[in-house]
Amino acid sequence: MPFLFNNRTKQLETEIDKYLDSVLKAGLIFYEGVKHYLSNDKKAFQNDFDKISELETSADNIRREIKTKLYTYMLIPESRGDVLGLLETLDDVVDICEIVLKQLSIENP
Repeated sequence: MPFLFNNRTKQLETEIDKYLDSVLKAGLIFYEGVKHYLSNDKKAFQNDFDKISELETSADNIRREIKTKLYTYMLIPESRGDVLGLLETLDDVVDICEIVLKQLSIENP
């Protein structure tokens, strides 16, 4: 049984790493999107917007998977609330990146 618990914990760590990579990618794509917007490269900007939209959806799916594993397998019970709070806050970062690029594409300030 301890081996099974260890394996699930490692899977959870992998999922969290994957999620953090998604957040990092969102920040980089956001930076590139703003850069392309300011240089009036509409095609590259649209490409960045499409990428960040896909990434946001993917990040949400990963976050839900992590949440499910935390509750289903009762992993790290003493830190579960902290981990979930951090994931929700990081999800806000990805959401805001997508929202700002969307607003730039629609409003054209």
